[in-house]
Amino acid sequence: MDCTGLTIFDIYGVDRVPLNGVYSQESLADKLIEEWIPYFECHKCGRWDYCKFAEKHPVNPARSVDIKCGVAVDCVRNLVNSAFPLIEKMDRTQLQNFLDGAFNFFSFIYSCEQWIGMNMDKGFHEYFREYAPYVYSRVAPLRAHLDSLAFYWKDLPEFKTKSPVLFVEGYSEKAFFDELRKSHSSWFLDLNVEVYGGKGNRRSKRIQMLLERYKQQGFVVHAQGDADGKNTDIFRGLVESGLIVEEHTFVFEHDFESAIPLPLAYAALTDMGHIEGVTREEFIDKMKSINGRFSEKLSGAFGVNIEPLKMEFAVVVGDILNHSIWWNNDDFMEKTEFGRFLRFVQRIR
Repeated sequence: MDCTGLTIFDIYGVDRVPLNGVYSQESLADKLIEEWIPYFECHKCGRWDYCKFAEKHPVNPARSVDIKCGVAVDCVRNLVNSAFPLIEKMDRTQLQNFLDGAFNFFSFIYSCEQWIGMNMDKGFHEYFREYAPYVYSRVAPLRAHLDSLAFYWKDLPEFKTKSPVLFVEGYSEKAFFDELRKSHSSWFLDLNVEVYGGKGNRRSKRIQMLLERYKQQGFVVHAQGDADGKNTDIFRGLVESGLIVEEHTFVFEHDFESAIPLPLAYAALTDMGHIEGVTREEFIDKMKSINGRFSEKLSGAFGVNIEPLKMEFAVVVGDILNHSIWWNNDDFMEKTEFGRFLRFVQRIR
């Protein structure tokens, strides 16, 4: 594979090292290992007494031979060996992105190995004493390597680093999905949910910046909106900006609460103790006799103000669904707006 004109990061991730000439699968892995992985005395790692790569020093068994970390070496070599048939077919831009992502892949693996080893070392923590908690927290910046990895590999289809994020209109929708996460269903466990509406400080420019950051990190953005909600302009602006494709949107006829089928809403409100003494049939008949959004109907029929109860209401609805097999109910999934919304979320990948 001709890599002339391409570069790789240096060991610090700052400068560039040029690649010249043709590389085989083995020679490319050797080059990456040579440039990225430093020599290290394994006895300084908390794993060294059981790590299969560590070599005890022949003169002093309390110390180790200075080697390149075997964990990092194997991970880099396995990556190149597995990906080589794919990267041989990549264009120059894709190949450069692969190499830049590979550096962050290595950096995360190597840094994790070092931090885990240090955190296993009792003497390391005794040395830092009262500053040890600060040391523990230094694992958090490792996520920067994952963000960079997703950025460089996001347009390489074979690596499938893109993840979904769903922008919802309000905090009650987010509370609903947080509750559904407790079902341990794969539809919701890995779903990132962001609120673009809500109270106070949400501005369309700030939301657009957040959305752009997600896209740079390799996220596929989806959004839910209300046809007549107070944040309709923000939602439309996100779509019109081109940052969200219309096929990745779902718009409620009124709003989240109004989409919930009345039998499900009745069950939730009953659990909350807000419509005591009202039968299911009476609730449905009264609600259907009034036009408008759910909040207007509930206030007109039963004098209940749903606004301060939205979060609790969304959680209880989620809890009820967690104890049912709603996805196999065709009437619910296809004939109700709420079911169609859940179907939309199921398909987010």
